[in-house]
Amino acid sequence: MKKTFLILFLIVLIAISSGCGKKKINQQPPQTEKINTVKVQIDSEPEGAFVLIDGMERGTTPFTCEVEAGKHTLTFLKENYYKVVKNPVNIDEDNRTFSAKLKKSDAFDIFLSQGGQSEIVFDSVPVLASFNCGGYFPYSGIFYGGTYTISGKANIDSFDIVFPSGKKVRFDIAKTGKFSKVVKFDETGSYKIVTSTGHTYVFGVDYKATILPPTPQIKDIFTKTYYKNAIAVPLGKDTEAKVLITDAANNAIKNKPLGVFGLKTDDRGIVKFRVKIARSIFNSTSTYKMYINGKLLPSAYANIYANLLAIPYGEAVFTKTGHIISSSIPEISTDIDTVPLDGDVYVPYNFFGGSGLDCWYGICDIKNPEIISPLKNPSVIYTSNSVSEDDGVHWRNTYFFQTIAADPEHPNIIYGYSFSNPFGIGALFKSEDYGKHFVPVFKPEGIIAQIAVNTKRVYLVTSNGLLVSEDGVKTLKPCDFNGGKAEFIAVNLTNPDELLVSSDKGVFRTTDNCKTFEKLAFPDNAGTVICMATNKNAEIIYAGTASALFVSENGGKTWKETGKFFIFGKESIAINPMHPNIVYVFDAKRGVYKSQDYGKHFSKIGFPINACNVGIAVNAKGELFANADCVPFKFENGNFVPMGKDTILRNGPLFKIINGKFYISVKSINLPDMRGIVNDREAAFYVVYPMTP
Repeated sequence: MKKTFLILFLIVLIAISSGCGKKKINQQPPQTEKINTVKVQIDSEPEGAFVLIDGMERGTTPFTCEVEAGKHTLTFLKENYYKVVKNPVNIDEDNRTFSAKLKKSDAFDIFLSQGGQSEIVFDSVPVLASFNCGGYFPYSGIFYGGTYTISGKANIDSFDIVFPSGKKVRFDIAKTGKFSKVVKFDETGSYKIVTSTGHTYVFGVDYKATILPPTPQIKDIFTKTYYKNAIAVPLGKDTEAKVLITDAANNAIKNKPLGVFGLKTDDRGIVKFRVKIARSIFNSTSTYKMYINGKLLPSAYANIYANLLAIPYGEAVFTKTGHIISSSIPEISTDIDTVPLDGDVYVPYNFFGGSGLDCWYGICDIKNPEIISPLKNPSVIYTSNSVSEDDGVHWRNTYFFQTIAADPEHPNIIYGYSFSNPFGIGALFKSEDYGKHFVPVFKPEGIIAQIAVNTKRVYLVTSNGLLVSEDGVKTLKPCDFNGGKAEFIAVNLTNPDELLVSSDKGVFRTTDNCKTFEKLAFPDNAGTVICMATNKNAEIIYAGTASALFVSENGGKTWKETGKFFIFGKESIAINPMHPNIVYVFDAKRGVYKSQDYGKHFSKIGFPINACNVGIAVNAKGELFANADCVPFKFENGNFVPMGKDTILRNGPLFKIINGKFYISVKSINLPDMRGIVNDREAAFYVVYPMTP
């Protein structure tokens, strides 16, 4: 299953003296001096590039701006173009015009930018057998006797294709970096590509193998599989295979030894054999053994010959009531909680080894999911990777953000920190049109752990300390906090000069825009505060540790423990903005709890999926939202219901909320490496096991 795991644990190093009371800093007024600035003109080809000067966004080309004289770094960014960095550039009265020519991205540049070592990228064939993909080496795609156009792009002067006999075909690279030539491959065996720089790459040319009935194929079970020409081999069982061997023109190769595993074609060009694949697990690591005609092979690779693969799969068969009949899938070894319904069978979404919703629906893998709804427009909902402007009915994707924050006064403005975006950089992005377009506004030296926005300022918790901006992140300055390892910040929406900061040394407050901090009377033995939530004027403060929830009703002067909760995520507490007596808490083991009396008493609401990190939020209409595995939920009629059924969840199995839990339809599970089948009496679940030695 294609799942990308992106996990972020962010601890920011910051330091303050311990002890109660306020500490004055910067008591001597800073000395001022005249700054020499230069008006510069910045352009690019093509126009429309975002330009960062020393990591700060300054404009879109072409534009002019004032810059302090001296050495600076200019970074040009444009979607679908590769960034250009000019470092250093000397800006003074004689150097005030700067331009960059941007290069359109293409497959070759992407390959090299991601660390690719090859000097050549082919348009189609040959596929170079230089990497292992899911337990097999991709075949070259070239068959004996075939004539192929060999074309592509290279950053060398020339290369030769060397046949097994030693014959050579020379390719000279044009100034454009492109090459193309028609070549007939009339020899079988190992070919070499020798470049003008002395590097050698290898590919093979063999006869073509075509699977014949009744040999089972992976595509017969997994209709969306990526594997082509692959024999389906049930784990631990012999499978009879029948294969036709031909040249590129489909002429049968008769009575010919294939040179592998003792296989030889008959007088019709057909080869028959038995294949078996066994799987064992030790310390969560899978190992495989492959047998051809009962003989154990030295290594277990999916390749049998040329383009012919043997792919193992597991199968679990169970009754419609969930009783296991048979299973070769270790993750399914006991009876399953099932709900037969309308000729289908529904099972809990994580019945297969606890996989997340993002796995089933191919969304993303953000482990710090967030969800927010601006007070000034409760119809707008932002999540870590999507936005809705119509109360969650329709959604569109944004970037994959590790943390987000909305402007409380301007719901169209959203900030997000991302390192998975079209610009290919880790940066703070800003949108002023409800997430339709984002521009990078700040590139930190490290990472950004959290963003908080009040009516006047934007705060960033970064690897290098706490930063604050008063102009929409056009400029940033450090917030002089020395209170230990910062964990979380919370803003006061009625007093923009106030900020709460939790750290490993307690909870601190500033009321003068980071000039001084005082330590609040949070219990010393309570543990580090992971997340906080406040009402508008920050008189009511909820603070959560890994084991409990605390509340202060007097701005942090006194605190009470309100309950034992396992709080894991930074968005685990949500206050009803219109009724601050109503508070919600997400417990990583038990789901959502609700209090209507400032946390004195809680009642359990639960949650439809098992997830340890879920972001929750309440909008100005008092509606409760949650984000789990990048799927947004809304609490209505006593249940959390997924939003975005026709957008976010459109690429996965059908689902239903049954008894408050998230169930998926077995019949509708149809992924490249997973498949569900339901008949009149029973249901079955199939999973591909790529062999990765």
